[in-house]
Amino acid sequence: MAFEESGTYVFTPEAVREDAPAASGVYAIFTPERWVFIGANDDVRQALFQHLSSPDPCFQQCGPLSFSCELAAASERAERRDALIAGVLEFVLSLQLRPTPGSGWLLVDGVITLVLAVLIWSTWPSSALWVVGTLVGISMFFSGITRLMLSMAVWRIVA
Repeated sequence: MAFEESGTYVFTPEAVREDAPAASGVYAIFTPERWVFIGANDDVRQALFQHLSSPDPCFQQCGPLSFSCELAAASERAERRDALIAGVLEFVLSLQLRPTPGSGWLLVDGVITLVLAVLIWSTWPSSALWVVGTLVGISMFFSGITRLMLSMAVWRIVA
């Protein structure tokens, strides 16, 4: 999980009542195999109860679900959620393209994006002035290398 200081809980009304904070934060609903939903809300507990009371068909198809969450100020929630989603998408894409030559670079990029998201989160806001630019620059550099290597692999297949 990309949440540093939070546990993993079974996605049930009892666990949400006991373990989800009634405060601003970012949360994820997942199975052992995949992430199902990543969200952010002023009240994490209320948002999780809303998911429980009107379950999405996707939730029903996934089987037993778990959740994890992390407190985040309202000004930081969207950025934290988006960083998690970006890392997860790169990781998922690498798994879908696994047999394709060069797909390992997408996995590396996804892992680096997730690590950088955690680094930004763990040092925020004490180093806000310089850390975001530096880490986003590192992420862009590795994303560029990933795209270049993937393009070269596709070019070798086509040529």
